[in-house]
Amino acid sequence: LYGLATGEGRAATFDLAYALLDTAGQRIKNFPSARYRKPGATTIKTESLDIEGIMPGQYVLKITARDNGTGKMTTRQRAFSVQKPALATDPASLKRYYKQIRYIATKTERETYDTLSAAEKVEFILTFWKKRDPTPLTPENEFATEHFRRIRYADEHFSARPGQKGSDTDQGRIHIKYGLPTDIERNPFSATGKAFEIWTYEHLNYYEFVFLDRLGDGVYEMIHATMPGERYNPNWRDQQAIGDQTDPTSLPAEAFSPP
Repeated sequence: LYGLATGEGRAATFDLAYALLDTAGQRIKNFPSARYRKPGATTIKTESLDIEGIMPGQYVLKITARDNGTGKMTTRQRAFSVQKPALATDPASLKRYYKQIRYIATKTERETYDTLSAAEKVEFILTFWKKRDPTPLTPENEFATEHFRRIRYADEHFSARPGQKGSDTDQGRIHIKYGLPTDIERNPFSATGKAFEIWTYEHLNYYEFVFLDRLGDGVYEMIHATMPGERYNPNWRDQQAIGDQTDPTSLPAEAFSPP
C-alpha cells in the first residue's frame, strides 16, 4: 500500500478486507476484516486465508483497503486457481483422515475404511466429503467447512490430557457432532461436589449432555446424556459427589443405554 496518510488514534490505522469470488463475480466467501497500524506512508502485508472446503476451480480474490485517516478506499482483484489436492497415502496421513471423520461417519463407513488399501482409503475420503456436500453445484462444501471449523474450535477451547487434543475429548466429540449448545450450565467445584457442566441443545429436542471434571484437572468427561445412542446414566449425581472416584467408562454397559 502506498500513500497512507499520517495521523493519531484511529487515523493512524488502515483496514484490509478480503472476499472470494467465482469467475462470474459472485461472492463465495467473506473473510473477517482486520485493522492495522500504519508503519509509515507505505506498507507491505502478507496474509494467509483459510479456503478449507473450497472445491478445485478458478476464483478471484478481491482485496479492499481503507485508510482510516482520509476515508479513501481502493480495491484490487486477482485471479487464482485451487488445485485438487493429491492426498498423501502414508500411515500418519491415513490415520489423520480417519480421525477427521470418526465422529460423523456411520459404523459401516468406519468398518469399511479399516478394510481398504491406502489408495482406496484416499478415494473413500474424497467420496465421503462429496456425498455430504449440501450444494454440490457450488465451489464450497459448506458441510466440510463447518466440520473442520468445529475441529479447530475443539482443539482451541477444550482442555485435554497429555497426548490428546481438544477434539479427542468428550466435549470435543459432542461439539464436533452437534455444534455449540444453546445453553451451558457451569457448576464449579464446591465443598460437596466436583465441577460439572450441562449442555442443552434446544434445537435437538432439548437433549442434554452432562460433563464431569472427575479428576479436578480441567478435563470434562461425559457421564450422562439424554440423546439416544449416547451414554445414559440417570444416577450421574452420585459420581459428582466428593469422594467418588468412579471412572464412568468402567460402569456396566447397561448404564449407558438410552431409555
